[in-house]
Amino acid sequence: MWAIAMLEDANSYNRLFVFKKHERLLWICENYLNMSEDVFQTEYKEYIEAYKHVVLDSKEEIEYYDWAIKLEERNIFMRNTPYDETSFEMLDKMIIKHDSIWKIFREAGKALFAKGELSKTRADVIESESSLGLI
Repeated sequence: MWAIAMLEDANSYNRLFVFKKHERLLWICENYLNMSEDVFQTEYKEYIEAYKHVVLDSKEEIEYYDWAIKLEERNIFMRNTPYDETSFEMLDKMIIKHDSIWKIFREAGKALFAKGELSKTRADVIESESSLGLI
């Protein structure tokens, strides 16, 4: 389960989430699992797909997770589309919007995780009044 969390969890404590999914998958498989990416994805497919519904607590977290996947798909599309006379206008428009899309995504992530970090603890532990600054 921890390997799936390292791969899929968009939360701020997952330091690997700044990397593209295929890079995270390769790193996890090489450094922790000692198995190929294909074997891992095949054997754990149902758990990987179910992860967000089990772990993510709110609709906002699920939407942020889905948005991250769409941005990754967008980047793959841009990388795999040749820059030629049939596609240059579309790619130019995508490139112009690239920075603003990522800026909004990062701001949404900061707001989402700041809100969550203020209201929740790991494993839903009840914080003491001194930890909360009440005494």
